[in-house]
Amino acid sequence: QTRYWQTHNYDPVVGRYYDIEKEDEYHKQKDALETVQGSCQVARLPPSIQYSEGSGYNILSHSVKDEQKLALASGVGNRAMKSKKGPVIEAEIRERAEELDRLVETRTMARISNTAPAREREQGRHHGYDMITNE
Repeated sequence: QTRYWQTHNYDPVVGRYYDIEKEDEYHKQKDALETVQGSCQVARLPPSIQYSEGSGYNILSHSVKDEQKLALASGVGNRAMKSKKGPVIEAEIRERAEELDRLVETRTMARISNTAPAREREQGRHHGYDMITNE
């Protein structure tokens, strides 16, 4: 009988533990689990549903449930508006890049034109005395 009580501490007919302290501990753990029940279910949802506006505040009463989620949801809306500005910003960047390319090309041509072969092509070769013009 001692071996039986070492391994059997739960009465399946009545549905409770034989030891009252163990029964109280079981109810405390059960109450603690009930407080967090369902939180894992929200974590398994996709981010678009987790951080939607409806999860941040109550739609009917307009009371805020979770300030952090509401801030994230409004940030997503701001990102959507900023994405519409993309082509304008890209056009500005392209204009700046083209202007920089023109500037680099102008500087390159100016460097080349100051070299001796380029001057000779433009002005002709002058090696001091010219026998034809007697200069």
